[in-house]
Amino acid sequence: MSQSEKFAELRARTMTFAPRKPVVIVMDFDEENAEKNLNIRHFDSITDEWKFFVAINRAGLENFSVMNSFFPDQLHNLDYKYDVVVDIPADAGISVITDQMDCILDDVNHLNKPFEEYKKDILKLIHSINEGNVDPAAKQYSFHTVRSLKYLRYTRIIENV
Repeated sequence: MSQSEKFAELRARTMTFAPRKPVVIVMDFDEENAEKNLNIRHFDSITDEWKFFVAINRAGLENFSVMNSFFPDQLHNLDYKYDVVVDIPADAGISVITDQMDCILDDVNHLNKPFEEYKKDILKLIHSINEGNVDPAAKQYSFHTVRSLKYLRYTRIIENV
């Protein structure tokens, strides 16, 4: 979910392929009550902590043991400790970065080079993650638990985006 209707429309157009038609579902989030009752993680800027969070979550559970051995003290939400994560969108290049990370993580199982070299390669990719090209004030919201959905209310659908 994004605060930016323009960003949501752009994402809907770029992520929808014919014969499907892109739409944007507009929702209201009762953030004030959610803050009182849910565990919400906020990232307001590009920091190393945010980059690690994005990278480890994108690597997924199947690669968690390797990523955790590389970076054991880093945050993630693979265990759903956060009901909602509010952050800034990563740039469109995140898919390329995570695809490269997946290749490296697949290769770790074969250990064709020293373990530390894999860690260096992953670290280099993590540091290349950047904020998306959107309104700097825009935030994106991701809902990770069923209880977090109680704070969303359907408003309308925007068709023909």
